[in-house]
Amino acid sequence: QSTNKRRIAVLPGSRRRELHKIWPLQLAVLRLVHQRFPDLLFDIACLNDAHRAICESIAVQESPNALPLRFHAGKTSEVIEMSECVLMKSGSVSLELLAREKPACILYQASHSTYTIGKLLSSVHYFSLPNIIAGHPIVPEFLAIGRSQKIVPMVFEELARLIEDPNARHAQIESLKAVRNACGGSHASENAAQTILQLMAKYVSR
Repeated sequence: QSTNKRRIAVLPGSRRRELHKIWPLQLAVLRLVHQRFPDLLFDIACLNDAHRAICESIAVQESPNALPLRFHAGKTSEVIEMSECVLMKSGSVSLELLAREKPACILYQASHSTYTIGKLLSSVHYFSLPNIIAGHPIVPEFLAIGRSQKIVPMVFEELARLIEDPNARHAQIESLKAVRNACGGSHASENAAQTILQLMAKYVSR
């Protein structure tokens, strides 16, 4: 039964422009994952039916040899919940990843000009919210510059480590749990506001 198979959640993003940049990179990673772990299922969390159609079309173009892809529209929470780990684009949905304590690899894409300007204007060392809140890397991040696919093998190796090593998954889950507990509890809003103020003060003072 496919329902008993191990599942990897894939979150390609919530904007159409992102789908055309991030989803092909994720597909390249999934092809490598499928070669090493042929029994895994890949659940693709699409924002809506229109995004699902775009992802399905790109998958046919980029991966003519069928991968075990299952596309879901408007079911991001359910897809994350039933997965073992997650391959995702950086964004606000990473807070749901944090809340559900799901180990993940996060990737992002930027043009050469955006990357250059960002390095000049920003002192933030991470681009995913769990790592920004923690102040250190607990979820591996990978940034693709331009149309480069150089990060694909690096993302694959890190995702493969999470898939095959229970200790690696457990370590990331414990780190996510620590950040969640620090931000949550009965005073979640106050704690979150205090964390934001502390981060702002730290970066403004630089």
